[in-house]
Amino acid sequence: MRLIYNDALNKRIAPYLERLTKKRTSLDKETMTLLDVFMQYFNMDTRYGTYSDKLEPCIIHIIQEEKIKSVANLFDGKLNKVLRYLLGDEYANLFHTYLKLKARCPYTHGYSRRSQRSANPLLHFSHIIDALTEFLKLRATGFSEQAILNGGNTPEEIETYKDAMNCQNWMAAQIAEGNQTVIEHLNNVLTSENNANRLNQGHLQAIAVSGYRPLLELEGKLLLAAKLQEGLRQAIVETMDEGCPESYLHLFSVICDNGLQRFASVKRGIAVCTGIGEQDSSERITNKYVELIRRFLNDREQARKALQSKDTVELYLALWSIGFYNTEEIQALVPGIIKDGAKYQVQTLLYFLRCTQYSGMNHRISKDAFEKWYNEPSVVAGVPSPHLSRPPTVVQGFPCHCICPDSILAGTEDIRTPRRSMIILIAKKKRSAIMTI
Repeated sequence: MRLIYNDALNKRIAPYLERLTKKRTSLDKETMTLLDVFMQYFNMDTRYGTYSDKLEPCIIHIIQEEKIKSVANLFDGKLNKVLRYLLGDEYANLFHTYLKLKARCPYTHGYSRRSQRSANPLLHFSHIIDALTEFLKLRATGFSEQAILNGGNTPEEIETYKDAMNCQNWMAAQIAEGNQTVIEHLNNVLTSENNANRLNQGHLQAIAVSGYRPLLELEGKLLLAAKLQEGLRQAIVETMDEGCPESYLHLFSVICDNGLQRFASVKRGIAVCTGIGEQDSSERITNKYVELIRRFLNDREQARKALQSKDTVELYLALWSIGFYNTEEIQALVPGIIKDGAKYQVQTLLYFLRCTQYSGMNHRISKDAFEKWYNEPSVVAGVPSPHLSRPPTVVQGFPCHCICPDSILAGTEDIRTPRRSMIILIAKKKRSAIMTI
């Protein structure tokens, strides 16, 4: 069984994984079935084949059945038995700590990720499974805490395993639990004279997720000391939005207070986490973004008031700053924009939805936007592409696109339920029409 790409490390962890498989018969039937689904996913030989689509539906079913509202509680019920069998009590408890941290971190992922947060467990699936794979790998090595931090027990192991010993989620949980070995290691990484050879992105991610203030303050000092080290500055700015809100707020205040937004790496970092801005933007434009971000993140009431703004940048960043703390709040706040807003304000809202990676909320808001603005092609064209990405159907001889509620798409609502609705957009001689079924 191959858990990761590094063959040498796979050989080391193979005995532990084999024992899990052999002793599985000691589990009750339901837990054993769940374990098989997880193990088939963990195994790289089956992960991308027949079994690749089994794990997510299985977890979604458990979320529905147990009515789990927060990712922090995802492994509290049935999945807890599997977790403790896979990791043992010590690592399972540590993973629960990680889940509590994750509930306050962005759920978005990929190069188009934006700093948006929600505790909804359905949104965190890929992050959680990656983290569980990491915890399982580290547990299977049998390494001590110091060996994990070093990447191996000997220089030869460190060199052999160097591309496969990522442990940022494990470190974040250890920091949250006050593990002084891990905290002191990161303190040394940030302050040692040769930290260019030791500091890596995983360290910065762990600090951001944990939100541990002493380490954040050291990271802020390192950001100020970067001077001509644009790569170091970029690594810090790119990871500061991957953790809890406090991590971003602290480092962003360092940027604002010291005028670091003049650096291209900082401009890129702002563009990545917000979805607007360019490294070639003029100083005036960049300063406007930075001032709005700072104002809205520190005064959430101002952000809500700015939802009525006629300035599209101000409106967009107001939406972003609300989602920064909880994307779920946006749906209750935007009906006024759709109903009473100008066309360009609705277009700004729809552009923002593309950045949320929250298909459920996007479908609900887009349904309202369609019902109000179906006669305006420029607004319809701004609907997030996943809504119109499926092949068109022919209705009354005309091509149309079907928009289903997120609850059906995400599997949280049976498609046979009587309260479902479906929006059909029909293109007909430059006109748009909607049928709600």
